[in-house]
Amino acid sequence: MRLLIVMVAVLVYSPVWADESVNAKSSSSPTAQAGGQESVASGATGFSSFVFYNGPNHFSDASMRREWHLVDDSTWAEVYPNGRTTKLTILGALSLNGANGILLRKQDMPDQEVFLPNKDSGSIKLMWRKVGSEWLFSGNILDAK
Repeated sequence: MRLLIVMVAVLVYSPVWADESVNAKSSSSPTAQAGGQESVASGATGFSSFVFYNGPNHFSDASMRREWHLVDDSTWAEVYPNGRTTKLTILGALSLNGANGILLRKQDMPDQEVFLPNKDSGSIKLMWRKVGSEWLFSGNILDAK
């Protein structure tokens, strides 16, 4: 009986984003170790640029606007309203909560990862986490090109 209760508790309290599989270029990420061969060519998400507002309720707050653009086949750039730019390295392909996309890591904050879904995945949710933590919603992808 105790075993059953423990199993139910584990199932109930498991993270929502448990449907995660990675095919990464580098095994430097704890998440990349679960993967195998790379199945997507570097930054091949179908996007070359997009905008998002950091957080779910900040669409009218210009200070929360972030502009992203693909720099090259292994790097994305995030531009803040004050002009500061953060670069993110593409680690490889990632399937998260049923959506295919790529796993990125911030170059200036290597403990932070971002999930960018592929344009054809049906998802517009940009997700964020600290390495090894649960995925959190960061914002919806808007004005995608």
